[in-house]
Amino acid sequence: MIVKTTAWSAGPGCHGGCGVLAHVEDGRLVKIEGDPTHPFNRGRLCSRCLAMIQYIYHPDRLRSPRLRVGRRGEGKWRDISWEEAFDFIVDKMGAIREKHGAESVLFAMGTGRDVGAWICLLAYNYGSPNVVFALSGIGCYTPRIAASETVLGDYCVFDGGQWLPQGHDDPRY
Repeated sequence: MIVKTTAWSAGPGCHGGCGVLAHVEDGRLVKIEGDPTHPFNRGRLCSRCLAMIQYIYHPDRLRSPRLRVGRRGEGKWRDISWEEAFDFIVDKMGAIREKHGAESVLFAMGTGRDVGAWICLLAYNYGSPNVVFALSGIGCYTPRIAASETVLGDYCVFDGGQWLPQGHDDPRY
């Protein structure tokens, strides 16, 4: 018997916060569609949201931490456990603190809005007062505009329909 459930979720890795209906069968995501009741996207989705199933199930998706086993640039890696990855990070950060002092490390974050408190806890427990919050746009949006203007000569807004009075009601969306 297949039990289909639908759960609301925010879009993957963006600032839009579009309403997404994720259809799950037997614990596996099988379909993505926009939530027609969501006030922001009113049921329409961009290609990033529509590709969510590929993000999750693509055969080349990394599913565990990896450790470089060759020289930089050789592309030689091995999968490691999360415990081994955390131990590696703890050892490296401990060595840096011992050699250069805790204040030699800067803890920075982009616009992940829910990570700020955790970055502070990490920095202060490490002993560093150096915490930088890239306010919305400084860490990703501004560099994206600069790169776009450099390569394309201008900044293209590929989909801004949600800000128009008619929203995404254009059938081409």
